[in-house]
Amino acid sequence: MGKKYGNQVSDYTTGSIIQTNNDSYVIIASMFSQDTTVSNNGMSDLYILKIDELGNEVWKNSYGGSDADEGVSIFQTNNNRLFAFGNTQSNDFDVDSLIGFQDFWLISITPPLTRIFGRVVLDFNNNCIVETGDLFIENALISATNTNSNTTFFDLTNSLGNYSIDTDTFTHQVIYPNNFPYLNTATCSSDTQQALLNSNNLNDTIDFYLSPTSICPYLEVDISAPLLRRCFDSNYYISYCNNGTQTANGAYVEIEFDPVLTINSATIPWTTIVGNTYTFPIGNVNMFDCGSFSVNVSVSCDSTSFLGQVLCSEAHIFPDTICLPSSNTWNGAELQAKAECIGTDSIEFTLKNIGDGNMGGDEPIMVIVDVILVMDSLDHLDAGAEMKWRFPTNGTQTHRMIAQQPSDHPFKTFTTDAVANCNLAASAGPQPVQDSAFLAYPNDEEAPYVAIDCQPLIGSYDPNDKTVYPTGVSSEHFISEKTDLEYKIRFQNTGTDTAFTVYITDSISDFLDITSIRPGASSHPYQFDIYGTGVVKFTF
Repeated sequence: MGKKYGNQVSDYTTGSIIQTNNDSYVIIASMFSQDTTVSNNGMSDLYILKIDELGNEVWKNSYGGSDADEGVSIFQTNNNRLFAFGNTQSNDFDVDSLIGFQDFWLISITPPLTRIFGRVVLDFNNNCIVETGDLFIENALISATNTNSNTTFFDLTNSLGNYSIDTDTFTHQVIYPNNFPYLNTATCSSDTQQALLNSNNLNDTIDFYLSPTSICPYLEVDISAPLLRRCFDSNYYISYCNNGTQTANGAYVEIEFDPVLTINSATIPWTTIVGNTYTFPIGNVNMFDCGSFSVNVSVSCDSTSFLGQVLCSEAHIFPDTICLPSSNTWNGAELQAKAECIGTDSIEFTLKNIGDGNMGGDEPIMVIVDVILVMDSLDHLDAGAEMKWRFPTNGTQTHRMIAQQPSDHPFKTFTTDAVANCNLAASAGPQPVQDSAFLAYPNDEEAPYVAIDCQPLIGSYDPNDKTVYPTGVSSEHFISEKTDLEYKIRFQNTGTDTAFTVYITDSISDFLDITSIRPGASSHPYQFDIYGTGVVKFTF
């Protein structure tokens, strides 16, 4: 019986097969489908498949762009380099440029030495067998670390749960760092496995099977605006996902906008309005589903706004229930910090235990004026209890409270709130703004169902830049360990024609934990990828 190659959609060969210098065979073809370990960049790609003398796959890859590309013929030189010949209608990805509607295309190919591939499966029966009802996990980050050189390679799983990592010939530790709160590695699987690669074993298959620990939705939300400019309109972009194990029924997002903003329109209708808080129903959000919408706002032109003023808007998605594992010892104690201007010369801080359990011990509380620590104490609060502190201010300073959460809190380590410019309303004109101090510390958004966007009002600006929040303290931008960093990348087409496909790539520093990356809200839909030794790629 012959062997078949390809996948779910039409794949065909109009090209050739050659015998290589090491007694294997290479086939050139055209691929329309998404192969189990090779992605299709567009309508069709030039597809190269190497097999051994028994017809077993040794390696394969696709080449092309977002349009139609096909393979015609292939040959090998005396030094084992492969050259593939075909046709292309693309002008992106692997194709540098297009001269006419369709061009001849010649590419030089260096076959990968070794490859680790596999899939990540949600295995409801916990038996490490793919069965009806099991799901494939998309965008799961897989790492493979060479145990000799300590070099780590990465890949994200595709919509079929498949990943593929080109590596070198050596033993690799293959790891799936599970970021789903209600999924654990199945008892028949492991989150760390070994791939044994050598000259006799150029490929190794490593699969990961997950099983649910709780049946519960887990909603996450993000909110971001490219910029806020006085007297101009702007858009807030909101994205959300359900990374739980159950549909979130009747979900909705509440957004509390800064009072300086006027809400003009949204891509989905809002229902209730209470003060500055708008409610946006989003319906049922199925397991692993995501969605997005945007809200158009105007920034005030009157005396309530001025350059450098920091505006904050907060999104909260519901239901926000957290299903805790039975081993968690948290008793429900949760602190909430609030800061408020009292007139034009005082700041009042309130710290309240909004949970349903008493704190088990004292926790540290700090008050910072601009970047100077002015209070450092330890306190204890029972459920429902609160404490207040009042501090004088010259009206232009930034005052911030930071309190540590009870140590056994499942997803929060601190609570914080800040105010600035308390005497602005009473002043004859705009006061100096300490936005650098306001933005130096993180927001109170550690809960997955809360996201806060704080940014200063600007005038002229660079449309192409990358910024980070929090900005850190002093000119050295000091931050604490384990602080979440939110990067914003802005880009603009200043040319005279449409940019149909835009790529943004960035190499992640070794000082950052690449497994913690969470792509957030954006002005345009995008495809996110991680590859190589830590390169992230956004395709718009």
